[in-house]
Amino acid sequence: MAVSRGWSVRQLDIHNAFLNGTLAETLYLLVYVDDILVMGSDLDRVSALVAKMAQKFNRYMKDVFKRAAMVDCKPVATPVSLTRVEASIFPYADPTQYRSLAGALHYLTVTRPDLSYAMNLLCQRMHAPSTYDWCLLKWVLRYVNGILHFGLHIWRSVSLDIHAFSDSDWASDPVDRKSTSDFAVYLGDNLVS
Repeated sequence: MAVSRGWSVRQLDIHNAFLNGTLAETLYLLVYVDDILVMGSDLDRVSALVAKMAQKFNRYMKDVFKRAAMVDCKPVATPVSLTRVEASIFPYADPTQYRSLAGALHYLTVTRPDLSYAMNLLCQRMHAPSTYDWCLLKWVLRYVNGILHFGLHIWRSVSLDIHAFSDSDWASDPVDRKSTSDFAVYLGDNLVS
């Protein structure tokens, strides 16, 4: 495989509970941050770009909080309420507002995968949201208010080795029997994905 001049190519070391043996193929990883290709040795640049992205995220969310009239809302610890309540059959008065805010939060799932499950539930109700759905949407907004300053910290690392870890749980969710899986990719000592 030909690689353009100036690109950094690293071997990917995969750690997986279901991978028995060594991969025969060489894997390549290109990292894009804010639509800019980042080389493995540009950690200072990556750190600056991550800080810039965090500022954009905070401005975006402040606008969403204003649109929802929840600028000073109290944060919660989870994206989905842990208490079960019977769903309301009363339609929400402004479904356009619900759809707009749900869409704004759904956009965040690209960089905030912890919102994916909650947003999946909320987006299933976009055609006819109820007052209960509106309460769940406000819960997610409260959760996001509590994680505004969370993010990945990039530190200078001696090693530029790339390691990937993955795990799977096959069909053991007691509610819907769906399989789940997750992964983590490290560049040296830094979690990058």
